Amino acid sequence: MDVNINRHDRSAHIDFRGLNESQQRAVFFDEARPLVVIAGPGTGKTKVLAHRVVYLLCQKNIPPKTFLP
Repeated sequence: MDVNINRHDRSAHIDFRGLNESQQRAVFFDEARPLVVIAGPGTGKTKVLAHRVVYLLCQKNIPPKTFLP
């Protein structure tokens, strides 16, 4: 994942070109709704979740404390 993060203002440039269409739909899924990722081995679930976390933190300004109870 190619991510350049400015820690001072939480801005980031995220390279989504490495994701296929299904993965991009999961990353950009409505942040107000729960997301369940079900896929077989080697399909990029971890990659999707990592990109989604960075996207939500840096582009949607979701506070980090809201990710885990």
